[in-house]
Amino acid sequence: MRISVERERFADTIGWVLRSVSSRATLPALGGVLFDANGPQLRLAGTDLELAGEATIDAKIDEKGSVVLPGRVLGEIARSLPEGAVRIESSGGQAKLTCGAAEFTLRALALEDFPNLAAPEGAPSGTLDASVFAVAVGQVTRAASHDEARPVLTGTLVDATGDKITLVSTDSYRLAVREIPWAGPSTAPSWQGWTSSSPFRRSSWPSASSPSSEPASARSSLPSPSPTSRAPSGCNALSPWAFAGGATWTRPACSPPRPGGSSFAT
Repeated sequence: MRISVERERFADTIGWVLRSVSSRATLPALGGVLFDANGPQLRLAGTDLELAGEATIDAKIDEKGSVVLPGRVLGEIARSLPEGAVRIESSGGQAKLTCGAAEFTLRALALEDFPNLAAPEGAPSGTLDASVFAVAVGQVTRAASHDEARPVLTGTLVDATGDKITLVSTDSYRLAVREIPWAGPSTAPSWQGWTSSSPFRRSSWPSASSPSSEPASARSSLPSPSPTSRAPSGCNALSPWAFAGGATWTRPACSPPRPGGSSFAT
C-alpha cells in the first residue's frame, strides 16, 4: 500500500477513529487502526468488539492495499507531525510514515486478526441529524442500568420505523423514551434491537470542535434537565416527565423508591 493524505485531515481522522480502539486489547489487532486503500477513498477503522468506528477521507492512492498499524503510537505521531502531506508506505510487515523531515517506521499488526466490520445485510438504513441523535442518546442513557447482573438493562432499545427512531432505556426503576424523526426508506420494514449503552458515553462523541457535535445550547441543557411537574413518591402508576429536548421519563408502576431517593421523586 502506498498513499498520501493531507496532514490536518489525517490527524483529525486518526483522533476520531482512536475513540473506538481498545486500550486494553486482548488481541493485538484490536489495538490498531485499519488502513484500507482498496477503494476510491482511504477508509480508516477501529473497534474494541463493542464499538466500531469508521471514517473515509480523500487521499492519493498510488498503490492499493490494507494494513493495520498500532493505534496509540499512531495517534501520538499524528499530533506531532509538521505541516505538509503525510505519506504511508507498507510492505513486508512494516510501514514507513513520512511528513516533511519527519520519518517513522511502524510494525504492522496482523491484518487477518482484524474483525470484519461489514454492516448487517438487509437492515434498513437512513439519515438523521448527528447533533439531534447525540442529544437524544444523552437523554435516554441516563436511565440505563449499571448492574451487569441484568445485562439487557444496561442497553438502549432502538426501534426504527419508516419515519422515526424510538430510543428506550430503563433500570426497572425509571424509564426514558425519546422519539426522533429520520429519513429512513419508506418501504423498509421496522427494525428493533438492543444496543449497549457503553458506546454512547458522552466521552465517545466528537469534541466540540467537530462539525458533527451537538450545539452548545443543547449540551448545556443535558446535565440537569428539569421536570415540568412533581411526581408523587412511593408506588404509583406510570407518570410521564417532560424534559428539555422532548425526552420523556416515566416511573414504572409499583416500583419501590430507589435507595437514597432519585432525581425525580419527592
